[in-house]
Amino acid sequence: MKRSVDLRGLKCPIPVLRLKKELSREKAGSLIKVITSDPSSIKDFEIFCNKTGDQIIEKYITPNQFEFFIKKK
Repeated sequence: MKRSVDLRGLKCPIPVLRLKKELSREKAGSLIKVITSDPSSIKDFEIFCNKTGDQIIEKYITPNQFEFFIKKK
């Protein structure tokens, strides 16, 4: 099941810390949609997922908003 987490307005490092917390509540294979407005999240989420083994399935980047679909390992 896909859950949505809105992290718009939060600045680094808060979005990646919140992502970590949200993923810890999920079962393996769960998909989470994360919405953020912090440009640092693009690189931060990639680094985080590389370290944890979680996977960014899709990402959509617009000038003011970034959406990520992340699958928990």
